[in-house]
Amino acid sequence: MLVSDVLRTKGHHVVRIHPADSVELAVHKLAEHRIGALVVEDRWMKPLGISSERDFINAMSRDGAAGARGCCSASDCGFFSCRP
Repeated sequence: MLVSDVLRTKGHHVVRIHPADSVELAVHKLAEHRIGALVVEDRWMKPLGISSERDFINAMSRDGAAGARGCCSASDCGFFSCRP
């Protein structure tokens, strides 16, 4: 299976957040779009990483709901990419 096969099925719409966005906003976007992960990108639209449901659950477990910081601090913002 190729990446292009997955994209053909999943679609091309990518939901994005910025590193300074709150965990609350990120979780809202996950629920709104019924997805499990968001692409984190900087102000120049350069991808920095991916934040998933699991990242946010772990951050809230560790820091508490009120202590949740920016979404990038909730996850590992490492990123690898490839062409379809």
